[in-house]
Amino acid sequence: MENIKELRTNLENYKKSRGTDVRTYTNILNDLNKVELEFESREKEIALYREKSDTYLKDSLLLKQEKEVLSAQVGRLAKEKSELETRLAVMQRERPALSSENLIGTFKTSLAEMNLGLKKAPERTKYHVSSMNVKLRTNLAFEGTELKFQMPKADDIIPPGNLSEIEFTVQELPDKTAFSGYREVPDLAGLSLETAKNRLEEAGFSPGEVLEKESGAPQGTVLTQLPSAYALAEAKAPVDLVISRFSSVKVPNLLGLELESAEEVIDKSGLRTGPIRKQAADVKPGIVIAQSLRPGTDVEPGSGIGLVVSVEKTVSPVKEPVKETEKDSSSLREKTEKEMKRAGEDTQAPSPRPIRKVPVISRVETPAGPEQSVKKVPKLVGLPVKKALEVLEKEGIKVGKVSEINSRVAPETVMGQSPKAETIANPKIPVDLVVSKGSLRPGAPLPSLRPKVSSGSGHLS
Repeated sequence: MENIKELRTNLENYKKSRGTDVRTYTNILNDLNKVELEFESREKEIALYREKSDTYLKDSLLLKQEKEVLSAQVGRLAKEKSELETRLAVMQRERPALSSENLIGTFKTSLAEMNLGLKKAPERTKYHVSSMNVKLRTNLAFEGTELKFQMPKADDIIPPGNLSEIEFTVQELPDKTAFSGYREVPDLAGLSLETAKNRLEEAGFSPGEVLEKESGAPQGTVLTQLPSAYALAEAKAPVDLVISRFSSVKVPNLLGLELESAEEVIDKSGLRTGPIRKQAADVKPGIVIAQSLRPGTDVEPGSGIGLVVSVEKTVSPVKEPVKETEKDSSSLREKTEKEMKRAGEDTQAPSPRPIRKVPVISRVETPAGPEQSVKKVPKLVGLPVKKALEVLEKEGIKVGKVSEINSRVAPETVMGQSPKAETIANPKIPVDLVVSKGSLRPGAPLPSLRPKVSSGSGHLS
């Protein structure tokens, strides 16, 4: 900032000594103001980066402290584990154990006695117990390779929390004759939907409900089935299938963004940047004016998006205008669309899946619809500052810094704006305004132009 102040002082001295004309002086001063605004913006970015760096350092210290706490906890848990293993060894030596065969035999006998009791009951309705859910608290022990169950006694002093909880189901199996009408369900995992249906019909079953689930497997591949593979089911019973479908990504609207911002949006969307082509346009250089994939369409993750970025038009000698026929315009549009479409197809991620064809945007003036329309900066020069602020708010465009300048026009009239009118609006770039003070009388000489910058909220101080 000291260098900018020195430049202003040198500019004033040069004007007084050389007698520079007002227009040249004003242009130089406006350029100096823009440099000052850009410098302030860079200073804010540097402050933000420093703040983020401090935050990362604090997070790193917290993580180190948490690591030390967790290490101490791991040490305590290892000690507790050693103590429990010692106590378990003592329990296994002192207690008698029940084998798995005797344990299940006991519940089997109980199941048979329940059914016997139901048969003796005088009720009219016939009941039958076919399964029993068991939740057992016991101490587990191993004798060689055999698992043993040590049952707690009535006077046991072992806390219940030290016992293992076992949950299982005892189920009565029907006679073999009951399975005469059942068949084995084939394994359909990995097959296409059409092949799976044919396999079911050959095995004597019918296709049931078909559901879709996002997966990395090829589209239409069977992921799971119900009943599961090799299970027994009645003939002609329906088998439900879950098949894979593509996971898709919405193509973001990149029109009007700077190239760096557009590449960041593409990366966060799960896509990748394709070929970048430059084209002269009446907008700020480095702005995206076209993209190969239409905004809002669904494409595969990792698909490439070709971009067309604006560059400054070069000054060429004035030539006699050539009248473009409708046929020539249509031919040029078709050629541009083919180039952009080829750029989009060349950057698709390699995959065995079929590539979806999506429309191509070849010009900024032909967006996909109202949601993807390109918003331009409105013309604000000549409007009262209050009206200009209302227009920006209505268009959803942020207001940047508002500077005051001495002028012969009416007070609080917009004398300049940045970005210029009719350029593509970027949501990340606010519109700065230069407003007249209106304190000069007609014919009075112009004083030193030192703009008074507001707080950046869009209101004059």
